[in-house]
Amino acid sequence: MKALVVDNICKNFGGLQALNRVRVEVEVGQRQVIIGPNGAGKTTLFHIVSGILLPTSGEVYFFEENITRLPIHLRANLQLSQTFQLVNLFKGLTVLENIVLALQSFKHTKFTLLRRLNGFTPILHQAEEFLKEWGFWYKRHTHVSNLSHGDQRLLDIMLALASQPRLLLMDEPTAGLSAAEIQTITSRIKNLSKEITILFIEHNMDVAFDLAEKVTVLHMGEVVAEGTPAEIKRDPRVKKIYLGTEKG
Repeated sequence: MKALVVDNICKNFGGLQALNRVRVEVEVGQRQVIIGPNGAGKTTLFHIVSGILLPTSGEVYFFEENITRLPIHLRANLQLSQTFQLVNLFKGLTVLENIVLALQSFKHTKFTLLRRLNGFTPILHQAEEFLKEWGFWYKRHTHVSNLSHGDQRLLDIMLALASQPRLLLMDEPTAGLSAAEIQTITSRIKNLSKEITILFIEHNMDVAFDLAEKVTVLHMGEVVAEGTPAEIKRDPRVKKIYLGTEKG
């Protein structure tokens, strides 16, 4: 079964065609990366999968269900989750409060607005276990604004995982991180359960080829190559279009 099928997606912004008949298939449990130069259409494609944008034409299937016109919140209820280039956190709240809110958003208690944090005992316990598992327990009372950029990235991934997603979309998870922070992030991603299918965008080629089992190359809104990391490294089209050379 395919976790995701993007079928002949086109996206126009006025007279600009950002995507042209893009087809991408992601197997259940696969780690797949989308690479390509700036302006290739990678983020536009992600926004269509997540529901932020609607395609001009084409279809999106999530575990064989057509979700092309499904609103974002209903896609989240189907266990499709996303991280963004810019971390999407409540920076005025603590780490623990961010996790509790993420967990609560998928439970009926999300409609209960006048109860103290300690009034959600099962959710609070779940959040505490989550923080211990990820090594964030001692930072639980730290305000997010005081975390390092790397820790904010990790927390953003944790929030995306709180919904127990079947498909996790990650838009440049290592952007702006130091070498040590990149190592931490990639190690965490590698250790995620294979029950979670991962599709991600990444500009760092070392990270992309290290994490991915399959690579899709976009250029000027079209898929120009697809294969294993080894196949993509050898592909002359990728060397010419993406790396700017036909040699090596």
